[in-house]
Amino acid sequence: MKKRICILQDSVQPRVMYTELKERIKEHEGYCETVYEDTLGFKTGGYGHKIIPGEDIPTNRSGWEELFESDFQRAVDGAERILDGFDIAEAAREVIIEMVFQMGEAGVSKFKNALSHLYNQRYIECAGEMLNSRWRKQTPMRAKKLADIMAGINA
Repeated sequence: MKKRICILQDSVQPRVMYTELKERIKEHEGYCETVYEDTLGFKTGGYGHKIIPGEDIPTNRSGWEELFESDFQRAVDGAERILDGFDIAEAAREVIIEMVFQMGEAGVSKFKNALSHLYNQRYIECAGEMLNSRWRKQTPMRAKKLADIMAGINA
């Protein structure tokens, strides 16, 4: 069942700053100040930032941190569009944010069965579908960690 969360403009409370989630993503991504090719052959730098042709490439940690914040916000926004007002546990929301950070909104949107379970708060089934994916084959440790978090919700 889809539930919309509506907030009156005057009562908007700032959402969590996601400090722990940001640190977990940074840990999973690792940091590299120079540009390298990731496992899929994309030019990448900083905390897993995919370099866009013509983009200015940072030369120091401060520049990469700024890009991380921008990438993180893009992931939050993408996750919110995917979740579209469904009432799910915050830990599940954070897993989806991290997945969007790694794979993009379009990539996570392809997890149709996992998302169907998630929308119905069936976290264990969602975790199983997360592991039944090409993503798991590409980044098995990260996929397992995030699936374990998902499976542990309301356990």
